[in-house]
Amino acid sequence: MRKTFIKIFLLSLVILSISAARTKEQRVNDYLQATEEAKLKVENFKKAIKSRNPERIKRATLKIQADPAAIKELNKENNFVKKKFVDTTDRIQAKTIENIKENYAKQYNKEHPEAKISPKDVKVKKFTNPSSEIKAGHDWDVTVTVKGEDIPYQKVKKIVHDSYFDAAGGKKAYPDTTAEKFAEDHHVEVTSEGHAEAYEGGKEYIDNTGTHKVKDPERLSKTIEHKSDLEYEKAKEQEASREYGKSEVSKHERARQYTKQYEKHIKPRIKEMGGRIPDEVSKGTNILKKIGKYDKGLKRTYTPADADVDLEKMGETTESIIEKGSALVESAQKLGPRTKEHRLKK
Repeated sequence: MRKTFIKIFLLSLVILSISAARTKEQRVNDYLQATEEAKLKVENFKKAIKSRNPERIKRATLKIQADPAAIKELNKENNFVKKKFVDTTDRIQAKTIENIKENYAKQYNKEHPEAKISPKDVKVKKFTNPSSEIKAGHDWDVTVTVKGEDIPYQKVKKIVHDSYFDAAGGKKAYPDTTAEKFAEDHHVEVTSEGHAEAYEGGKEYIDNTGTHKVKDPERLSKTIEHKSDLEYEKAKEQEASREYGKSEVSKHERARQYTKQYEKHIKPRIKEMGGRIPDEVSKGTNILKKIGKYDKGLKRTYTPADADVDLEKMGETTESIIEKGSALVESAQKLGPRTKEHRLKK
C-alpha cells in the first residue's frame, strides 16, 4: 500500500514539474504542430482511397480514429471522403460485434453449461449522437446485453477489447501493442447500467426525445463530468511521457466533450426548468468553445493554452467550469420548473 502511494506521489510530482516547465508559447506550438500532423493523416487517408487498397484504407482510417484532432480535420472534408471513413469504421465495428457475440456466447456457455446460449442471444448496443449530416464520430460506446439484460461492463470489457483488436487486424497488423491499449487508443468505451459513461435512459435520453426530466439528475451530472475527466487523465499521462502534442489535443478533447454536453443536455434542461446559467459558466464555456477555431486577434488557431490564460483572468480553470456546468443539471431539477415569464429567452 505504501509503495503504491509513493508511486502515485512521485508520478504527480513528475506531472507537476513537466507542466511547470512548459511555457504558454511551447504549449501553443505543441498544439499547432499536432494539428499539422492531424492534417497529414487526413491527406494520407485520401491517398489511401485513391490507391483502392482496402488494407491501406483501413490502416489510414484507424490512424485518424485514434487522433481527435484528425477526426476534426476529417470532418472538414467533402462527403465522399467522410463517407469512405464512416464506411470503413462501420465495417470494423460490424466485425467487432460479430466477434463479441461469438466470444461472449463461448464464455457464457463455459460458465453456464446447464443453460447455454447462442451468439444470436447476444446483442450489442451502439449509442451515438444522431446527426443529419455525414460526420466521423470520435468514440464508440459499447453495451452488451443477453435477453434484454445489460452485462456488467467489467465482465465483457476484455472480450470487447479483444474483439475490436482482432477486427482491426490483431497482433499480425499491430505487434507492438495490446488489445486493451489499442481499444482505449481508439476510444472504444465499454459500458453498462451504472457505468460512469452511461446515461440514464439510454438511447431514448441521448436522442433528446420527450421530457428533459430524469430520475437521477446527480448521475447525469457525473456522466457529463466523467466524459471530460477521461480526456484529462489521458492528457496527464501523455504529458508525463512527454507526448506534449497529444496532451494538448487531449486537453482540447476534454473541453469539446464538455461543450458538446453543455449544448446537448445542460443548456436545454436549464432552459426547460426556467433557470439561468451563471455568467461565469456561460463565459467560461464560450472560451472553451473557441479552442480549435481561428482567432482574428491572435492571427492563428486558439489553443488550450490560450483558454487557460483567459480562464485564469476570470479566476477560473477548465476544471472549475466543467464542475460548475455539470452541477447545473442537478441544481436546476431540484429547484423545479418556474413560471413561463422566468424562463430563459430563446
